[in-house]
Amino acid sequence: MPELINKVRNYFFAIMVPGAFVTLLLALGILSGVEVSQGSAFIFNWNFWDKLNNGWIIPAVFLTMSFMVGNGFWAVKINDTDTKSVKRFLNDNHVMNCWRLAERIDSFPYPMVLIMTQQHMKTAYGSPSYLPELPNMTQWANRLKDDAYQNKYREIAKPGSLWKWIWRKRNFEKLREQDRANCVNCFEETTLLHTCFNYWKNVLLEKASNSYLHVQEHENRVRLFAGMYLAGGWGLGISFAGWTLGVISIFANGYQISFGVVAFSVALLTSALICRSYGGRLRRIRVHEVVETYIAYATFKHYEHASAVNKNAMAFRKRKGCIV
Repeated sequence: MPELINKVRNYFFAIMVPGAFVTLLLALGILSGVEVSQGSAFIFNWNFWDKLNNGWIIPAVFLTMSFMVGNGFWAVKINDTDTKSVKRFLNDNHVMNCWRLAERIDSFPYPMVLIMTQQHMKTAYGSPSYLPELPNMTQWANRLKDDAYQNKYREIAKPGSLWKWIWRKRNFEKLREQDRANCVNCFEETTLLHTCFNYWKNVLLEKASNSYLHVQEHENRVRLFAGMYLAGGWGLGISFAGWTLGVISIFANGYQISFGVVAFSVALLTSALICRSYGGRLRRIRVHEVVETYIAYATFKHYEHASAVNKNAMAFRKRKGCIV
């Protein structure tokens, strides 16, 4: 029962919160349209709001619309959302070290990041036999060792003139696409690793349910960040349209205070903050999900290996008469 509650809670927030934000902005747009046709006095009439509060239809419609819009965001291919967020938000500090640079260059499930994770675990634990091996990642491993390859990206991301700052995102992505086109086997290696990633999750689902729930929480968090980033983008468009409509109502109603301008000015700022906050961290959250999945699978293999060793030891002792 706690597992079901935990799962429902994670899905609820990942779906309903982005949907509720966009639905609220759509409701503000409707009120702004009513203001243009009926005047500001109609919006600020408390009898109008009392009528809304007395019915159950408005909350039901709001929740239904939030669920539908949230599911629409959930259905968007998360790889596309992830790629768009990386293209729009480039931070100098993200590409100064090898790990952050790999986050930006890689595509899901981030081969260079997983190669580094495996290397770190081998260094820490002395290359244990139970540590899961990655598929053949020759191309990505070579790029990880190539300083000249990495320095090309660092050079673009370094602070410079205003013109360079304006075009650095475009130049960064252009270089990334060129390198991806020149790498013949990169797509095949990434696809193979993606298959392995799905296999790890299926094994955890069947053999280690607690680890799978832990990994699934990270995936739902990624879904929440992706949904909020999309909601922020849609919110910017809706808020700008509503703000324009509110400005029109000011002139239409004899320069009276406009509900639409006030409400959508706040909504425009809020949407921009949501888009920046969630979109700028989406890639890092998703990389963390992949790393946690690999570590969870490695932990499962460790306990599986330890259990097999212990079982063999018990059988040996029984054969030797040490255990009656």
